Amino acid sequence: MLTLLLATVITQTILEDYETLDESRFRPEYFTRSRKMPFCKLLRFLLSMYKTSTQAALNKFLRKDDITMSQQALSKARNKF
Repeated sequence: MLTLLLATVITQTILEDYETLDESRFRPEYFTRSRKMPFCKLLRFLLSMYKTSTQAALNKFLRKDDITMSQQALSKARNKF
């Protein structure tokens, strides 16, 4: 259990690190504004690997934040890294 907790903390640290963002985006101006799905949240969604349709997975992932996002918006954000 302790190793799972440690792995979670390490993963969270990597996801939120500015260096990860800087190395992952194609252009420096990508992911600079505050959006519905910032870089860290988008990466977490892509790594979550839901086994449903994209829209259903988005709805489930963003349900707790009471946010909706279209598949097209996800595609545009995904193409930035």
